[in-house]
Amino acid sequence: MNLDAVTDELYSLPPQEFTTTRGTRENEARAAGDRKLAAAIHLLLRPTTAAWLANQLVREHLDEMDRFLDLGVVLREATATLRGEQLRELDQQNAGWCTP
Repeated sequence: MNLDAVTDELYSLPPQEFTTTRGTRENEARAAGDRKLAAAIHLLLRPTTAAWLANQLVREHLDEMDRFLDLGVVLREATATLRGEQLRELDQQNAGWCTP
């Protein structure tokens, strides 16, 4: 067990499982005599819902991230200038983007 593997595992879990699993991994590291690893695991913070969602998006749809980030830029520009026509057009263009 190493910190990278534990971190990857924890941040792939649903948020409600994070704290319990972190405690389990911390106890396992301590039982194996690795106090430094146990302390590092203890410091890992449960992600906010928004951070968890962003993490899952990257994990599950990495190949679509450039398109998603480009869409964010265009949406910010359109909302900043309040161009309703452009927003409606973007809505039509991206209607099926996040459908399974």
